[in-house]
Amino acid sequence: MLSKSTDGSFEVQVRQERVANRNNLSLNTAVAMNVCGHRVALYVRPLPNSGDGSVWIDGAPVLIRDGAIPLDNGGEVQRLGGDDYGVIWPSGDQVRVNTITVSGSQFFNIMPLLRPDHREEMIGLLGNFNRTTRDDLMGRDGTVVPAQSTYSLASNTLDRALPAVIPVGQIEDAYFDSLYRQFGDSWRVRSPESLFDYLPGQTTASFTDLDFPSQAFTLNGVAPVQVRSALNSCQAAGVEEALLDGCVFDVAATGDSGFTNAAVNAVANAITRRLGDRLVDEIRDAIPIPRFPF
Repeated sequence: MLSKSTDGSFEVQVRQERVANRNNLSLNTAVAMNVCGHRVALYVRPLPNSGDGSVWIDGAPVLIRDGAIPLDNGGEVQRLGGDDYGVIWPSGDQVRVNTITVSGSQFFNIMPLLRPDHREEMIGLLGNFNRTTRDDLMGRDGTVVPAQSTYSLASNTLDRALPAVIPVGQIEDAYFDSLYRQFGDSWRVRSPESLFDYLPGQTTASFTDLDFPSQAFTLNGVAPVQVRSALNSCQAAGVEEALLDGCVFDVAATGDSGFTNAAVNAVANAITRRLGDRLVDEIRDAIPIPRFPF
């Protein structure tokens, strides 16, 4: 579950799959949303026997060549050009879905854009939208995992005063277990709450791999020159400060500079595109997006 309002009117679920030839990297291949009672889902790969089948509304495939399909509650699903989409809630909340290419395959870059009155009313992987990232990594049971920078988990931890010498590997393993096995697993979509569409015989279990990833990936094992190159690439592309950490991590970890465009477009598209007469407030103060290869 990526993000959900406590009143249930806004919900975004994501499906992530392993990237080819990447043992510890996965990206979004599908997203499903509750738009005030309507179930909207987008798939990178069309479901079998559904034609184009990239967009499903209330359990049926629909074709959007250009423009938008209105929902009877005042929301709408927009095709923004190419394989990029915008889903609009009657309230003006939005989710932007941009298609990116990594290692020769397509994936989704997903960005929720919420009205300020949702502050402290959100749950899920992206946190509670309360203007601080300190408690965003909160599991379903309320347990909070302290946030760590993706630049260098171990060195950030070792910078603190420790009561005893602790091996770097032990620190990384402990944080990995808290982040993935406790926080991450707690937000896995359960069958009764799933908003996705399934073929006969499929359930949420068909898309679940509890053994992935097998280990944490940090930048400690990446050559400093690669990290510096990634930083230069992200800064040269004009990536904003709020997204710089994630951009550097993605580019350094994968060697794919395409992530710089995804980071730039995430905010730029939201700011420049007008949706009818509705604009989302405080776009630059949107929910911080941690990078989790679930």
